[in-house]
Amino acid sequence: MKSIFTFTALALVCTILSSTSNAATRVSSTSGDFSSSSTWGGFTPAAGDSLVIPSGKTVTVSSSVDFRSGNATKINIVGGTLQMDNGKKMRLAASSYVNLATNASQITHGGGGNNTYIEVNGSIVWSANISSGVTGPVTYPTDALPVKLTSFEATHMTGFVSITWTTAEEINNDYFEVQRSTDMVNFTTISHTKGQGTTMNVTNYVALDEAPLAGTAYYRLVQVDFDGTTTLSKSVAVTTNKLNTPSVSIYPNPSTGAVYAALSSESAFEGFSATVLVTDITGRVVAQKSISELTSSVKVNLLDGTENLRAGFYSVTIINGTSTQTLKLQLLN
Repeated sequence: MKSIFTFTALALVCTILSSTSNAATRVSSTSGDFSSSSTWGGFTPAAGDSLVIPSGKTVTVSSSVDFRSGNATKINIVGGTLQMDNGKKMRLAASSYVNLATNASQITHGGGGNNTYIEVNGSIVWSANISSGVTGPVTYPTDALPVKLTSFEATHMTGFVSITWTTAEEINNDYFEVQRSTDMVNFTTISHTKGQGTTMNVTNYVALDEAPLAGTAYYRLVQVDFDGTTTLSKSVAVTTNKLNTPSVSIYPNPSTGAVYAALSSESAFEGFSATVLVTDITGRVVAQKSISELTSSVKVNLLDGTENLRAGFYSVTIINGTSTQTLKLQLLN
């Protein structure tokens, strides 16, 4: 089974609330006029801001908004409503978007047909003549990039390949798949990681390929929206040589008490040194051991049964310099 560790913000609502410390992020604290500072907690919105309209709040564009001369403006409607009054316009710069993040998110209007619209980079992306209103999830413009991927890397570690990526923001992002290939043509999915939906925070992700292929393998990231739309990342290559990969085994597994570790690789790694951490499912370290003379014939006692640990699954992480190996351990009553 693949081990996937994802280090992310909490739920979407917590992410948005914590964003208020960013001077460029404004959350509507009350229903009111779009251009009024009282609507945005004392700040007047400006071009380049990230604006959030949460559930229960209605922000009304009662006078036309022109943010064409500034940076990209990001408007995320997260259960709230953006009301466009009759004949009013919102003009935004390139790379801006208006995102209706949930089913409860709305754009409503007071009429005006083609004279009531939202424009991005000179193109009308929404107008009042399309319907009496619109609900999410949907993003305007519809081809707005769902995820801003700032990095994607794969690194050969001791016994596995670590795949890491970072997003600067996510729009309606359901999940990621990490895929692996030997020929850059036929790819197989090896891990599945839940996305953040919609967030303006930086998010770091890690997935592990614990059964890497010998030789050169190629990894790529598939990002999947809630509507099933997919986006592919670039592919990165990793070369491994399994014959030169030290491996630590733990036994007995499952265990009712004592647990031991021994080196199970070739003799070239005799005298293997490492720090071993045993953690529960919450990530809490329940045992730690430093080992300096681990060999294929000498075992090291990790747990002796006196730790009073509950039955369940634990992770055993072996850290050797910059290399890390993670194993699953089951303890029984």
